[in-house]
Amino acid sequence: MTAPDPLDLATLTLATARTLVGRVFVRRHDAGPDVELRLVAAEPGRRDPADASGADRPFSLRFTGPTEPVLTQGMHDLDHPETPFAGLFLTRIMAAGPAPVYEAVFG
Repeated sequence: MTAPDPLDLATLTLATARTLVGRVFVRRHDAGPDVELRLVAAEPGRRDPADASGADRPFSLRFTGPTEPVLTQGMHDLDHPETPFAGLFLTRIMAAGPAPVYEAVFG
């Protein structure tokens, strides 16, 4: 069985991203433990009022993860049996609460 191709981040839409909410993705790490991240939200971003293109951007994806280990800001490949992400830029945006929140913004 071959692994599926990663999602094309250049053409990913908010509508498609919303169908992925609730899925668990795994950040594989050669030098440490794997990190599971749950996609908890896919939300529209602020649009330029002058933009009448009807484009499905900007939007953001939010993931929750374990308190340890904490992912560094940067590019991460997230594995999933059906819908992997390759080269997703994640930023930790909240540390409070039971789990840190990471965000990927699509503009």
